[in-house]
Amino acid sequence: MKQLFGMMMRAANAYDPDMLWAIKKLRAAGKHRIIALTNNFSKGLTGIPTSELAFLGWAGNEEEGTRMSELIKLFDDFCDSSALGMR
Repeated sequence: MKQLFGMMMRAANAYDPDMLWAIKKLRAAGKHRIIALTNNFSKGLTGIPTSELAFLGWAGNEEEGTRMSELIKLFDDFCDSSALGMR
């Protein structure tokens, strides 16, 4: 089970090319703020061993949780679904 979860988390680091295109197109129009509602945002991954973070593909992003720097650039803001009570 752990191996499957690790594979899923590492694969989730790849962006869907169609969604990436759509986000960039919306951003280029300059008419809207682009905000991500996410289920996986976690500010400050404290207490998780570095080996586990590397296994999940998150090593180096401990301070920003699972938000990758390239992903951050695409959005004006991120909303944590658990904080908003939304999915």
